Amino acid sequence: IEDNTADGVCFQTVGDLATRTMTLTTGEGWRMLGSPVGDQTLNDLLSPLWTQGFSGADDTNGVPNVTFFNEPTDYVTPSDQSDASPRGVGLFAYIYADDNNDGSAEGFPKTVHVGGDPVNGLGAPACGGAPDPYNADFPYNLPVTFTDTADPDTEDGWNLLANPFADGMDWDAAGWTKTNMDASIYVWDPVTAQYLTWNGITGSLGDGEIGAFQGFWVKANMATPVLQAPSAALISGGFFSGRTAAPLAEQTDPEAQERAARAVVLGFQVEAEAADVASAQTHVMFTREGARTHDPLDAYALASLAPQHTRLYSLAPETRGGEPSALSINALPQRALQGERPQQIPLVFEALTADGGAGSYTLSWPQLRNVPEGVTVLLTDTETGTVLNLREETSYTFLYEAAAARSAAVAQVGAATEQARRVQAGRRATAATLPARVRASEAARFTLRLLPPGVTAEDDAATVGEAPATANSVVELPTEPALHTAYPNPFTARATLRYDVAEASPVRVVVYDALGRVVARLVDAAVEPGRYTTTFEANGLASGLYIVRMTAGSFVQTQRLTLVR
Repeated sequence: IEDNTADGVCFQTVGDLATRTMTLTTGEGWRMLGSPVGDQTLNDLLSPLWTQGFSGADDTNGVPNVTFFNEPTDYVTPSDQSDASPRGVGLFAYIYADDNNDGSAEGFPKTVHVGGDPVNGLGAPACGGAPDPYNADFPYNLPVTFTDTADPDTEDGWNLLANPFADGMDWDAAGWTKTNMDASIYVWDPVTAQYLTWNGITGSLGDGEIGAFQGFWVKANMATPVLQAPSAALISGGFFSGRTAAPLAEQTDPEAQERAARAVVLGFQVEAEAADVASAQTHVMFTREGARTHDPLDAYALASLAPQHTRLYSLAPETRGGEPSALSINALPQRALQGERPQQIPLVFEALTADGGAGSYTLSWPQLRNVPEGVTVLLTDTETGTVLNLREETSYTFLYEAAAARSAAVAQVGAATEQARRVQAGRRATAATLPARVRASEAARFTLRLLPPGVTAEDDAATVGEAPATANSVVELPTEPALHTAYPNPFTARATLRYDVAEASPVRVVVYDALGRVVARLVDAAVEPGRYTTTFEANGLASGLYIVRMTAGSFVQTQRLTLVR
């Protein structure tokens, strides 16, 4: 037996090629799973585990704890536990400690196994040996689709897949076909309680190796996507949730090795002082393939399934319009570092906890890779004004106030957090707790600035307040004025408004109550072209309807805000 152990999950490869065994060692919670062999049913895969909410389950009542996903937007409950669990198709299952609902939890670890023809005749290694594809049906086609809804806020192209191999799968292997596909994979990790991502160059997943039985998300970005795994993708082992990044010499694809060798990467991690609040990571990279707007090397920030967690992400404009994207990996053009203009990237931090997120947090930057000589890397805490040189410091501890977190918690967690608590306390699961893209907040706690050689921190301080971008400062100036949708709305104490100025002009942003009385003048000044953010603080105001009116030259736009106490 070959035993490949990752944080929380152990994959055991049995010498008999017709049998595969998975051991779950983490506690109750969601798992992304899939069968690595053909001709299996859900019952074959999940029979040792408690299931509920559909025909053939241990209990046909209750909210289903197993679901598939149909692109673009639908979570689908199995019709019966005898339904097929197709190879390469992923599912979510909420794993309970109690396997028979008798009130006495069997606990962990738990073992499931499947038998049958391993992956279309794909061989697996003898104990400790190399993969041995025989009668191989390569390239292996993974089932991906793209439905264009023409709505920039609809989740077009997300596909829930699973490793189809009886052993590990290398996402970075030479020979993959990824036509009209984003480069990133996403794996929910129950140990760290966050989604781990990898785009072939950087990310929190580590090395792009996916173990047997592991489910994962990918995203198609255009019609007729194709995702084909080559024979080189079949490897021995693979981890459930990633590990330390593989040395460049171990990269199997020469092209991927070359991209990784020249990419500039900055990796950040935030951890709470409270042990029960999940951490978060984000990465900013500069590469030739990166773009000012969303591009295939970017990875979206996905909402944690943990009831208490942190979020850390950067912002980028969407290619098709709509609100900016919250990104866990932000790939920017490398040429942006070769000019004379400082680069500015807002980093958003949010804490979503039962008490509004108040507490102490530590931000660190364990990865500063290939940053050019002479480039100064600064991080500014926009609330305290603290400026850190990331080449000289390794971490920063800061306080997060509950008042600033309440509106974000209400708007972004809401019922999903409550459902997550119900799952843990009451043996109920629902698709409402399953993944969703994080909706970007414009209230960036931090600003990352990269200064070109010859520009000092003192020089930069004089320009920090000029035309701040709401996403990457490498984005072009707006071509027309606009007042964007306030966030959040409804709001409880504070709302953030973004507005664009296309040409230098007097700009006014004024808030009126329902009787037409001015309650706040947010902007009243001559403004240069750029993208701006302002905040409406509703201190002392009553609940109800308010009107925001923006004027810039002849341009006039209004929108409604609802204050809820």
